[in-house]
Amino acid sequence: MRAPVLISAILGMACVAGLAWLVGSSLPQYRGEIRLPALEAPVTVAFDRLALPTIDAQNRQDALRALGFLHAQERLLQMELTRRKMAGTLAEVFGEAAFASDLSQRTLGFSRLAQDIAARLPEAQRSACEAYAQGVNAYLDFNLPLFARLLGMNFEPWRCRDTMLVVLSMFQELDEAGDRERMLTVMAQALPEEVVAFLTPDQDPLDLPLLGQKCSRRPIRPVPVAAIAELLSRSSAAAAVEVTPAWGSNQWAIASPQGALVANDMHLALTVPNLWYRARLRYPGVTLDGITLPGVPGIVAGSNGHIAWGFTNAMADVRDFVVLETDPADPKRYRTPEGWENLTLRIETVAVKGQGARQISVSLSRWGPVVAYDEQRRPLALHWSALDPSAVDLALLELDRARTVQEALAIFNRAGMPVQNALVGDAQGHIGWTLSGRLPRRDGLDGTLSLSWADGKGWRGYYTPYELPRRIDPPTGVLATANHRTLGCDRIPIGHHFALSFRIHRIDQQLAANPNPDPYASLALQLDTDARFYRFYQKLAARVLQNETSPLAGRIRAALTAWNGRADPQSQGIALLDRWRLELAQKVFGPLLAKCLELDPNFRYLWLKSEVPLRQLLRLRHPATLPDRRFPDWQSFLRASLLETAKALEETYRKPIDRLTWGEVNRAQIRHPLAHGRAWLGRWLNLPEDPLAGCAECVRVARPSHGASMRLTAVAGRPGAGLLQMPGGQSGHPLSPHYADQHAFWLTGKPLPLAPGRALSTLRLRPGRS
Repeated sequence: MRAPVLISAILGMACVAGLAWLVGSSLPQYRGEIRLPALEAPVTVAFDRLALPTIDAQNRQDALRALGFLHAQERLLQMELTRRKMAGTLAEVFGEAAFASDLSQRTLGFSRLAQDIAARLPEAQRSACEAYAQGVNAYLDFNLPLFARLLGMNFEPWRCRDTMLVVLSMFQELDEAGDRERMLTVMAQALPEEVVAFLTPDQDPLDLPLLGQKCSRRPIRPVPVAAIAELLSRSSAAAAVEVTPAWGSNQWAIASPQGALVANDMHLALTVPNLWYRARLRYPGVTLDGITLPGVPGIVAGSNGHIAWGFTNAMADVRDFVVLETDPADPKRYRTPEGWENLTLRIETVAVKGQGARQISVSLSRWGPVVAYDEQRRPLALHWSALDPSAVDLALLELDRARTVQEALAIFNRAGMPVQNALVGDAQGHIGWTLSGRLPRRDGLDGTLSLSWADGKGWRGYYTPYELPRRIDPPTGVLATANHRTLGCDRIPIGHHFALSFRIHRIDQQLAANPNPDPYASLALQLDTDARFYRFYQKLAARVLQNETSPLAGRIRAALTAWNGRADPQSQGIALLDRWRLELAQKVFGPLLAKCLELDPNFRYLWLKSEVPLRQLLRLRHPATLPDRRFPDWQSFLRASLLETAKALEETYRKPIDRLTWGEVNRAQIRHPLAHGRAWLGRWLNLPEDPLAGCAECVRVARPSHGASMRLTAVAGRPGAGLLQMPGGQSGHPLSPHYADQHAFWLTGKPLPLAPGRALSTLRLRPGRS
């Protein structure tokens, strides 16, 4: 009996030792010496208490090699999943569950596209991209992350092509997906023109463009009572409605003789590890501080000591769905301005774990791949700037040596990146705004509807860098954007789907009250939870409850009276107002849009300015527009809806509505991609479900899985004055002490310096092989 027990004990100890070795060897290395074959000269990397690196190199190429190495040792799994997602090879690892994603990405052809982009890069950019890849591959030569080993992943060497796949992932994240164009096309076919115009304004009462006249291509229209009444009389269903996307980002620049201040908080999907990795890069004449994107060389937003910069989404329309007029006698032919043309086929082989390989065929037109079919079963080709190899590059690398606002604006204008609002300030105190990326020049269409281009309409290239708008040193000394409409209708068209102006209005008000904030005051504005947006619904609720005496109505009145006007975790009342707004939007708009479901069973109404027509209907409350005929009037409809919403919240959270706080409803869901659908793994990998301060229309945008992916404040010329927060931590390794050690600062708003702190360990990278 003793021998089997002894053998079992030895085997158990061996397993424990093996697991300990596996875990320990996969942890990032912060001290010692490592040989990197491609280095031209030694590089020193100093780490502070949060593992923020300071890379000291003798040239930019070596600094980027070191950055590639650090990205790989902290975030290789993140990088690998991104390149697999974009290339359409996730099913090789995750099987059938990932096939739909692979099918979509293979249809778009990102893998081939990334190769074309890499081959077209200017020499300096390609050299930087290859140097970065050498750093990644130096890590791959001697280590792999824990999950790679557990999942049995095979890691191909990193190439410049893979960097461009990560860049393209940001186009896919930031560019409007075309859903609004398809939505508008269905609405135009199903609804009267005046109803479509009423439901889809591109302005709101608080609009104030940075440049141009305060006018609109889709202005606010009066309620079309008769047309709505006719639609409601024939309604038998309700379309899905979404009105609270936590969309967007904030940025502002403030002129100052002591150096311009630039603040930026990018609101994106919240995941663990975080999208960004913080770093300082130093090489002769350059000190860069800010956020980097694992998989890509360089600083995305931050400061080089002479300038500071950041971005928000400009909400540009850079995609069109082109209706292909196919030949009834030969569906493989489609009409062009020059006559009939044949679709070409591209065959893609998708490997699916456990099931072998599958072949798919992709139809290609001169305007792009066929990605869908419209309501009449006509093919739709996607024409998108991101699918143009000439429209994507790494020009942002040039910001490392920019010294002035003018130099930076020129780089933004010619950069091959998503169309963004780019703000910059310099050490001389100047500030400027412009658009980055390639903005299409349309001829014969405005991009709102899916149309045939067979008659010659379409794109005529892009606006040149010299045509893109700029604003420099306004008299107020302040520039700010928050995904709102930045250009009046007398300027070049950007798009037609912009965020509500409540957020930018609050920012403008606060900056006007304190035109010279220091970085700490600027951070306080980024953390602002003022939610007066909901005052409209608070007043409306009070009116509809005037004659209601039920105990539930009493609790609702108490909750509304207790509300402090903010979206803090301890705020009472706002959970009810937020949920009631959602319910009202569904109940008011859903029946009105029922005919759209007849054309498209998957139709959804998502319009960022839907708040404008919603409030118009709720203010007017015309009997003919009453959405639910079971009620005699709007008053009874609104009262029933409010009571129903409150009751549902009480049942869901098992708490009286007058005691329910915002923090109990708005809780973080920041999850690891491997933990989706795996609760047991989520308990280990996901971040805690903490109460979140902020709301969808607050300056501090915060929804469970969407919010500030970073908060940056930088002062040009004063690197030590900046602040930077981000959720999670530097490392993607769940057993690393730096997996989530920055998270508490982000959650509570406690300041963290932009620049790394005192060095606690040093890693020396040497040329040559070990």
